[in-house]
Amino acid sequence: MIVILDTGLANVGSVEKMLNKIGAQVEITANSKLILGADAIIIPGVGSFDAGMERLKNLDSYSALNFMVLEKKIPVLGICLGMQLMTKSSEEGTRTGLGWIDAETVRIDSSDCIVPNMGWRHVQPVGEQVLFPDVKSKEKFYFVHSYHVKCNQQSDVLTSTDYGNNFVSSFIRDNIVGVQFHPEKSHMYGFAFFQRWIQYYNLVGK
Repeated sequence: MIVILDTGLANVGSVEKMLNKIGAQVEITANSKLILGADAIIIPGVGSFDAGMERLKNLDSYSALNFMVLEKKIPVLGICLGMQLMTKSSEEGTRTGLGWIDAETVRIDSSDCIVPNMGWRHVQPVGEQVLFPDVKSKEKFYFVHSYHVKCNQQSDVLTSTDYGNNFVSSFIRDNIVGVQFHPEKSHMYGFAFFQRWIQYYNLVGK
């Protein structure tokens, strides 16, 4: 079962619908018992960093979430704000992030572009690939954000995207994946991404 964490900060229904089309078993919940029985977790999110962290820490499932990701090492996917919450901190607020990835969240440099970044952008695979295997495909995904992740370890970077400056649009470290774009709003490209994520972590039928 794939648990979509109900943070109250995103339209989790659109994520659920796309996963259902793939044939995945999905549960939207913040219940710690269900999270402790999950095969994988998705953390969606829209909004500010501090509000997101406050919401996570107020959930009954916060300890269970950390246990499953850091100790049991089940696959976890952070989407948009969910990705940013996995970092150590954000220029958007003062709260400490989850710290699952050696990275910080910083504001988009507005000197050469309009903030927020809103619309369809290409992602460029970086390094050895597992989730974006076709380097030449230049898949397009839907973005809407004013902050982006800055990874301290280049080996964690999965894809980059050019918007004024080049920024990290997805990262991976073992069981932890974060994407700045919204795959649930990215039509066939988002569908294909979810399929690859499910296949890579052997979640077919779970």
